[in-house]
Amino acid sequence: MAKKDLAKKARGKCDYHQDVANDLLVVKWHDNAVVSIVSNCHGIEPLRSAARWSAKEKRQVTVTVLDVVHQCNHCMGGH
Repeated sequence: MAKKDLAKKARGKCDYHQDVANDLLVVKWHDNAVVSIVSNCHGIEPLRSAARWSAKEKRQVTVTVLDVVHQCNHCMGGH
């Protein structure tokens, strides 16, 4: 899916392709912006939930977070 098409979808939506032969997962995930991630060690599941502030709705909203995104966020900064 094109980045601009995914950006029109609700937060937490994603598009992905798994290349089994090369053991790669390519993900585009929509949060505040569209995030692209490639991984050879993490997958989509387990799906998690995260609270995010929605400026449009002026309240906290729940967003679905893929495991690969969660792992990436967890490891940012060397943690």
